Amino acid sequence: GAKITKDKLYEFLKYLEVGKNSYDATIPDKIMFNNDEIKKEVLKSIFRGDGGFSYPRKVSFFTSSKKLFQQVILLLKHFDIMPFIQKREGLLEIYNVKDLEK
Repeated sequence: GAKITKDKLYEFLKYLEVGKNSYDATIPDKIMFNNDEIKKEVLKSIFRGDGGFSYPRKVSFFTSSKKLFQQVILLLKHFDIMPFIQKREGLLEIYNVKDLEK
């Protein structure tokens, strides 16, 4: 396949407007208002990157970005997944088995 250079990646991320650092990271509107398949793939990517899986059955997610945190909650609720918002700011967890299966 075609090789992606750092410059091309930078330009692509700049185009998406994902933020400059972890404190202002965001999901671009182009993705938030896209079809469900795209939204699912974004959620999967976010959880693979900043999520955690604990035994016996728990998925957790943490971000320093307040906006990204709210966007992730909106996407989860869009797919009828109810996250538990923890006392630590920016941390949520999912325990329900049916939610985990989704």
